[in-house]
Amino acid sequence: VLELTEGDKVPPFEADTLANFRRGSDRENDMLSDLTRIGRHADPPFKVEDQQQRFELRDHKGRVAIVGKVDARLRFSREMSAPIEAKNWNQNTVSRIKTFDDLFLSRWTKTGAYQILCYLYGAGEPLGFLLLDRAGIPLLIPVQLEKHLDKVEAFLQKAEYVLDQIEAKELPDFTDDKDECGYCPFFGSVCQPP
Repeated sequence: VLELTEGDKVPPFEADTLANFRRGSDRENDMLSDLTRIGRHADPPFKVEDQQQRFELRDHKGRVAIVGKVDARLRFSREMSAPIEAKNWNQNTVSRIKTFDDLFLSRWTKTGAYQILCYLYGAGEPLGFLLLDRAGIPLLIPVQLEKHLDKVEAFLQKAEYVLDQIEAKELPDFTDDKDECGYCPFFGSVCQPP
């Protein structure tokens, strides 16, 4: 709620953080470029298409609840394509990831998991991919919507709750999770939990 109503009160990112964002974006572009070359010789071959397409997921009331950009689509044939989300996270974090379920074990990676699941859910697509940068060859992880349908539906319910709170001009109750507060950019400024 605070991100949508008080976002202008968050201090700007420091120069180092902005440089990391830029480096990550550049690396994601490099990985997609490499994937384009790999696709020509893969079996089955594929193309990388539709990069940075805007995405909106509406809630059950028809409101735009989640927005983003799909990094690209892998096109295997005229009838078959799948969205792909590329991430350049800390190498120590990525080294512990073997399966898609591993993404839900870290606060730093679960957002990427929900991101690709929202794309699949909103488009009604059963399969997508997460491309993770790591030392050596990037890791391509298949993502099945059906296996994680409960997680994405719970995530969308949280987004709907946020929109309901904003419409009612109310703030939700404080969280009991002190760790969550410690990472919140509003802690100690806009938000003063007991």
